[in-house]
Formats: sequence, C-alpha cells, structure tokens
Amino acid sequence: RDLLFKGWSDQTKIDEQNVAQQHAYADMHLSMILADYWRHAVLELDDRPAVHVAAACGVSPRRWPPASWRSHVQDLLMVVRIMADNRRLRGLYGAINYDR
Repeated sequence: RDLLFKGWSDQTKIDEQNVAQQHAYADMHLSMILADYWRHAVLELDDRPAVHVAAACGVSPRRWPPASWRSHVQDLLMVVRIMADNRRLRGLYGAINYDR
C-alpha cells in the first residue's frame, strides 16, 4: 500500500505517464482512421475480390506482376492521402505524428 501511495504521490511522473498515454491514444486513433480510409479506397476503387484480399493481407495478388501491384498500391495510397488532407488530419494530429 505504501509503495502504491509513493508511486502516485509524484506528480511529475503522473504527468509524464498522462502525456505518454495521450500520445499512444492519438497514435492508435490516427492508425484506425487511416486503416479505415485504406479499406474505403480499396473497396470503392476496385471491385476485384483478389485485390480486396491482397490489400487486407499485405501481399500481392497471384498472377499480378509485382511492379504493377506496387503501382496500384501507390494509387490507393494517394487516395488515402487525399482523404486525410481533405479532413486536415495533419493539422489535427501534428505533422510529426502524421508523417510517421
């Protein structure tokens, strides 16, 4: 009990933990938003089931040339970036955090 009280009596450590927790929550939230934008871009711009599976699993579809797949992924990422820019996520989360 005394150990617990000592741990919570140091306001500086509590503040540091609070800030770290806020950053972790913001990172997680931004990741979830971007993942949702990715899902939206893939489902809306390509109706091929093989592309949906490949985009969800992070692998290229079978019988799809790697260079062509990379180009397709870059196009989808551009859609995600445009959506994020339109919603001003960089300003909301900060450029440093957003660009990571």
